[in-house]
Amino acid sequence: MGPTVSSKSAESFGFLTQAIWATEVVTAASQIGVLTRLESGPVTSDDLGSALGIDRGHCRLLMSALVGLGLADREDGGFRSAVPGLSGVATRLIRNGRLTESLSNRAPAISAETPDGSAHLYPKMVRYLASGFQDAATKAADGLAQPGLTVLDLGAGAAPWSRAIVAKCPDVRVVAIDLPDVIPATNAAIAEAGLEDRFELRDGDLFEIDVEAGRYDLVIAGGICHLFDEPANMALLRLAHRAMAPDGTLAILEPLINEDLEGPRSVILYALDLSTRTHGGGVRPFSTYVSLLKAGGLKDIERTDLSASPPMSLITATKPQ
Repeated sequence: MGPTVSSKSAESFGFLTQAIWATEVVTAASQIGVLTRLESGPVTSDDLGSALGIDRGHCRLLMSALVGLGLADREDGGFRSAVPGLSGVATRLIRNGRLTESLSNRAPAISAETPDGSAHLYPKMVRYLASGFQDAATKAADGLAQPGLTVLDLGAGAAPWSRAIVAKCPDVRVVAIDLPDVIPATNAAIAEAGLEDRFELRDGDLFEIDVEAGRYDLVIAGGICHLFDEPANMALLRLAHRAMAPDGTLAILEPLINEDLEGPRSVILYALDLSTRTHGGGVRPFSTYVSLLKAGGLKDIERTDLSASPPMSLITATKPQ
């Protein structure tokens, strides 16, 4: 009789099996042209199969799998893309050995912390990322939103965090900053939400752009600290500190690894993903952010865990008078 399989091992095996097949589904749908066709509007699985030469039964299974993965929605007897820029997102999800290259060469395949790397990666990805953090952004806004806030959104992407705050308090005004190649995607997300009159968009490098001193009640750094090493993050904190009004709040949104650096699993996997696209970035424990924030002259540091899947926590700190 063989060894007994623990429930944990069985769960891990099930997760791994689904992860492998999910990758196969996305890869096949991208290579055959399914994802590109879904971006053009609703289509039935029969019409899609006929157009792309896919067996009718297999096409129905493929579409059901894409629905289950959250990449397609059912509509009027057919299917449509559930993600803005779906075919572009797929190029990010299909890894093509980047982790192997990164581990072997001790260097990332893409330097997402640089302007050129971000221009390659994020214009097609930020709206997809924002859709995944919608629930977490709503929860974060519950604690951050106040009437009349002036908000600075650093590295805004599709601005999920500031958009959620504006949704709760319509008189909030936001200055959103991102790189020139990313800001069109920021504009598209804001326009789609009908919030153009609440946002001012500025393009520029966070390490070079000038911001008004002492103007902002809330500064948001949503999902950007993990791209950089600690000296770069200290530079970001100096920028935030300068921009914040006295008693203003800094909100950092990040996945946090356990203090023993051994979990949770989703964060460990994300940390490996970061190794394929940054030189000095990484996921960090809460204690590291506490040390950085104290060194940056901020106080009243608190943590709120927003979501386990995808992993995301809110860290807040205030600027003394």
